[in-house]
Amino acid sequence: MKSFLVLVSGCILLFIFGIVGLYLYIRLTPPQPSWAPARLLGLYKPEIIGFQPFWLIGSGKDSYADDITTLAYFSLALQKDGTMRYEDNPGELEPGFAMLSSDLYAATLSAHRKKGTRLSLLVQNMNEDDILALIDTPQAHASKLVEEVAPIMQKHGFTDLNLDIESFNKASESARLQYVQFVKTVKEELTRLHLGTLTVELTPKSPVELHLIDLARIGEIADYLVLMAYDYHYAYSPVAGPVAPIGGVPTQAEYDVETALKETLRYVPASKVILGVPLYGYEWETLRGTPGSAVIPGSWQVATAGRVEDMLKRCPDCQQGFDSVAQEPYVVYPGETPGHFQQIFYENEEALRAKITLAEKYQLAGVALWALGYEGEGMLAPMTMYKNTVQYRGFGIKPAIRYTEIQPASLTLLPPTHALVGSIATMSGVVKKMGRRDEEYQVLEKTGPLVQGESVAAGADGTMTIEFPTQILLNADAWSELSFVDLLPPHVLILQKGGTVTYRLIHKDMPWSIRVLGTLVVLEAGELEVSVEGSQATVTLIEGKAIIGSIDAENVTSTYDLQEGQTARINDDAKTVSIH
Repeated sequence: MKSFLVLVSGCILLFIFGIVGLYLYIRLTPPQPSWAPARLLGLYKPEIIGFQPFWLIGSGKDSYADDITTLAYFSLALQKDGTMRYEDNPGELEPGFAMLSSDLYAATLSAHRKKGTRLSLLVQNMNEDDILALIDTPQAHASKLVEEVAPIMQKHGFTDLNLDIESFNKASESARLQYVQFVKTVKEELTRLHLGTLTVELTPKSPVELHLIDLARIGEIADYLVLMAYDYHYAYSPVAGPVAPIGGVPTQAEYDVETALKETLRYVPASKVILGVPLYGYEWETLRGTPGSAVIPGSWQVATAGRVEDMLKRCPDCQQGFDSVAQEPYVVYPGETPGHFQQIFYENEEALRAKITLAEKYQLAGVALWALGYEGEGMLAPMTMYKNTVQYRGFGIKPAIRYTEIQPASLTLLPPTHALVGSIATMSGVVKKMGRRDEEYQVLEKTGPLVQGESVAAGADGTMTIEFPTQILLNADAWSELSFVDLLPPHVLILQKGGTVTYRLIHKDMPWSIRVLGTLVVLEAGELEVSVEGSQATVTLIEGKAIIGSIDAENVTSTYDLQEGQTARINDDAKTVSIH
């Protein structure tokens, strides 16, 4: 009996020491790919990728080894035949290749390698024609790609290849299958040559648009997928707003980071998903000082966290705020033009902590920072703690969440059909819901928010009351059958000439920013009616406050306050606006 108790006690102690040893091993070593034995037991350390663009080398810290687990070099230029572009002109090295070949960057790579930081090589192409040619013969071009990068990876010690192939066009099923074959071949060749892991970049639209990337299939092949969850407001946004809002759907935005993340997790296991996090924002000139106001077209500039931090030290007129829904700070201050303002939405340490919390909430593989060199002083402090945590996900690698699809039903369209995304409207009729692979139809009567991709059959008179701001594109040339065009910032309506259409807009919590035949109209409060007939339009303020702005070559040349009961007449042919 005594020997039995000794044996049991020994087994228990061995088990305890084994668990403690495994914990310490994970804590003191870099994160491993998703197939690692530790992850099968549910224990993992987060992956933290720091993207380092060639043009920022030397402008940030000497070493980011304490902040990240993987240093990703950005980038080499991938060509349509799978080769890299090494020269822009005869005798002139391509900038990305030139920096990678320099002594300066060799020292950077060496310093990070010595501290145990993994190195990743990113290759990029964003040209739509090049991408189609690249996947036209997917296996040959993928093999060529790996053949080209293999000696580079081996020379510099890269153990991960990052594919940043960004297509924003709607893709055919055959093109999506070709891209799957391309990625599959790249992964097979990397494995055959023992070069390391494969990471694939996802645009914010990838989870909800039928673009090139088939998330479910690519998620089975790649070791990691980075969701680039930023630029929800961007350089050419018609209104100022957060670049990476965590929340906001459906009351403040039609799309946000958490929504994109949840959609991604429908197709890809959390253990493979890395959340892309910006270290920058944007600054715009606006017509009002209220956060989220209409933007003067072409007035944008990038606002890195470091630049904003320095500016706030010497800006007594700056009014700082924090959007608690978006989890992002903003700054408003008077502009150089009288009556105009500058608005900055950006990232800081508090916003970064919020995104780390989001990654932990969904038990993601980690986060990725764009870009090293943009950060403010001390901004990356949360990364050190996050990097050294050991988290428990549960035994085994969990599959992606699957949802039951709506079965197709009969469809009857009542003209005109309007695309309403994120709007709240009261109507009955037929809703067409766009699935990722099929069009799904459902007959319903509803009062409430319409989700992305729904098209609603409205009254035949062309008039609809919209009770919540959104962004939609309506072309009166084809107003009998319209659909959602793009992921654009919220509360914007664009009316183009041709045909006849009338809309009544009601302001709720946020302003409408409207482009009517090239003229900017901002409804700050109240109710507005817009009618377009051919190349002419009328904008009538029923009640509230509105601004009319004349636009010449994408610049607002003058603004007018529209009073209650007044009508602005817009003639697109003559390029005139008159107030009556």
